[in-house]
Amino acid sequence: MATCGADFVTIAATRARIGWPHPPFEVPPELAARWDARPAGARAVQAWEQRLRAYRQAHPTLAAELARRLRGELPAGSHDRLTALIERLAAEGQAVATRQASQQVLAALATWLPELLGGSADLTGSNLTRVPGGRHLSYGVREFGMAAVMNGLALHGGFIPYGGTFLTFSDYSRNAVRMAALMRQRVVHVFTHDSIGLGEDGPTHQPVKHAASLRLIPGLEVWRPCDAAETATAWAAALQAAERPSALPRIGVEAGVSRFWAADGCVAALGIDRFGESAPAAQLMRHFGFTADALAQKVRQYLDAAP
Repeated sequence: MATCGADFVTIAATRARIGWPHPPFEVPPELAARWDARPAGARAVQAWEQRLRAYRQAHPTLAAELARRLRGELPAGSHDRLTALIERLAAEGQAVATRQASQQVLAALATWLPELLGGSADLTGSNLTRVPGGRHLSYGVREFGMAAVMNGLALHGGFIPYGGTFLTFSDYSRNAVRMAALMRQRVVHVFTHDSIGLGEDGPTHQPVKHAASLRLIPGLEVWRPCDAAETATAWAAALQAAERPSALPRIGVEAGVSRFWAADGCVAALGIDRFGESAPAAQLMRHFGFTADALAQKVRQYLDAAP
């Protein structure tokens, strides 16, 4: 209490010294007027609208394209293009890592989606997030900064920002990820290296619980595709800002903690409910029972027990 009283004495003395006669929390009208940016903002909007009208008259096609991007609408024919891409990747059936599949999807998207703007937090060579045409930002080791910049780009409009890093580093960007969900902005996070499959790096980089924790954020869609076709489907959903999936899975399968799958309507789940070990990925998957045979057994157990 003595310290608090001393603070009040100091504040009062400071007010007297600078000639501030106003009571606490009162902003004098003349000072408030200087901080009021509404008149200047209105003038800026008016000037922008005048320039935009002139631009429409001089360049109607480009102006229409700009308006489309600012509205957040995808180009005409996007649904058909995305469907064809998914079908092609499903037919090819490539056995590639999903980050490599994501790179293929990005290469295709870059040819007809000019507002796509990518980046990576120092891990471009591992995330495989680079697209041609100078539309990639190197953020450095700044996961939170990257996520915050993407929020700003989305709020400005005209861009669809995405950025990549390892899933374990989503801890650093979580506040900005949460803000994107809170503001309902279309921001795409490409989190890679997301399971015990990252065996050679040891359990330090094996984020078995991160996907589940991200799913706790309201309004955030978390996709974890298993192959190239599902990777393209995840990108399609992100770009179209689709609602969450409606035909929920009955059996949850994910190389991460399984305890939350019941909340998504699953009656059984195959997951990894502990940290991994240091070994090659294939050996680890067999060791922890994350195999096709284990999944088949899980499904049979459910079917045998079903009424």
